[in-house]
Amino acid sequence: MADTLHRAYPRPDPSRTIADEFPVSDQALVAIDADIRALFQAILGLSVIGHAHVLGDISGLIDALAGKAAADHAHALDDLSDVSGASAAPNGYLLVRSGAGWIPGSPASVIGAHEHAIADIQNLVAALVAKAPLSSPTFTGTVGGITKAMVGLGNVGNLTPADLPLSTAAIAALAQKLAAADLATVSQYLSGAAGKVLGTEVWGAAEWVDLGSLSGNVSLSLDSFINGHALSTANFTFNAASGSKKQSGTIEVSHAGGPYTASVNTAVFETAGALRLSSVANAKDLIGYQRLRNGKVFLSVLARGSA
Repeated sequence: MADTLHRAYPRPDPSRTIADEFPVSDQALVAIDADIRALFQAILGLSVIGHAHVLGDISGLIDALAGKAAADHAHALDDLSDVSGASAAPNGYLLVRSGAGWIPGSPASVIGAHEHAIADIQNLVAALVAKAPLSSPTFTGTVGGITKAMVGLGNVGNLTPADLPLSTAAIAALAQKLAAADLATVSQYLSGAAGKVLGTEVWGAAEWVDLGSLSGNVSLSLDSFINGHALSTANFTFNAASGSKKQSGTIEVSHAGGPYTASVNTAVFETAGALRLSSVANAKDLIGYQRLRNGKVFLSVLARGSA
């Protein structure tokens, strides 16, 4: 039987007799006793488990700790021996190696000019093509996000021409103008309507008006014409005159045959003697008239024509 693995104590052997085994066992006990004694002697020189020491009990420990930093201590970059100017550097600056130390520098000064061609940037060309140019852009679809104030049109409204308001200056200027209703129409001018102003219609009122034919008793409507023309077919008498307008005018009388004579109703008309018309057939005469202050109408032959 072999000895024990670690201390080589002799082990019992079944093949031996008791008498033979006894000396072997005695030898093993002696060896074990010696080992136990040596173990006890070693343990007596050791500290008890869980014992403690104050710092002063450990030789040189206090002096060694005095040369160390606290566990929560911190350092600024400028506290490092090879770094200078870091605390005064603006935001975004980088530490740059300079000789044997480090100093702050701007990214541009560190990296230098950095450029790319448009084609080097992925999808940039396609993105730019999809944008409108700043000069004379052309938009399609519905454009949103633009207000009139953005383009300097804050006082402009989206109004139809009919809804556009007049400026204060325009209103003031129009206030100095006549209303269209204040201008006299042809009929108002001829009838002497009150409160009307003459405009270009006065020329229309002066156009020649056809008075028809003259024969027998003739009635003049002075509110319907200024200048009139008529065809005499027989002797005639100016018998009546209507209209209150104080105006003057002319009557062109063409004779169909003749010669014919003209007379007046003196209750309505006045003349400077007899109305002497042309003494030849198919002649033309021009008669003038004027409404007088007394209400009568003054007639005179302005010109006698020939056939």
